[in-house]
Amino acid sequence: MDIISDFRGEEKMKKMGVTAFVLLGGLILNMPAFASGQETFDNVCVACHGEDGKGAEGMEGVPDFTNAPAVWSKSDAELAQSVINGIEKPGAEVTMPPRAGDDELSDGDINAAVAYMRKTFGS
Repeated sequence: MDIISDFRGEEKMKKMGVTAFVLLGGLILNMPAFASGQETFDNVCVACHGEDGKGAEGMEGVPDFTNAPAVWSKSDAELAQSVINGIEKPGAEVTMPPRAGDDELSDGDINAAVAYMRKTFGS
């Protein structure tokens, strides 16, 4: 009897291990290219917007997110659409290309970055 119960316990452990492996594998495969809004900001947005959100050196015309009530009055959806579509202002020295110039930037990455930026720089 003990051998049979040991065997059943071993089989149950194997099944649990396989289930955990499959679930974990599915989570890893479905992770976005950037794990968080901060990571997206650090890897993509910082080049123009600067680490402090005030605009990178030499990027005249980039908004200072720490003092931009007009930017933060928009909804997250509106801000995300601006990133997705790009921003071009007539007469501006710099423009933001669609998806910040990164075609692999997903909508999820953009939404996460917008949420991070609002939390970090918005008022």
